[in-house]
Amino acid sequence: MKKLRIAVISCGAGPGGGESYWGVCHERQLAAAYRALRAGEPLPWTPEDAKRTLEIVQAIYLSACTQSPVRL
Repeated sequence: MKKLRIAVISCGAGPGGGESYWGVCHERQLAAAYRALRAGEPLPWTPEDAKRTLEIVQAIYLSACTQSPVRL
């Protein structure tokens, strides 16, 4: 079984004062990526992390469509 790296990011309040599920966390992730690239350091995540994330999202959609659990 592959190990999954999990990073918990506090998104904070969005521009409207409430929790923002679009933009704020992505903005922080992109800023971290730019910082790493400018410093010549590795990105905060690997291609394997990104692949695993997409597998999880695909499983969520498949589970919703089939109304059944999906094994990863």
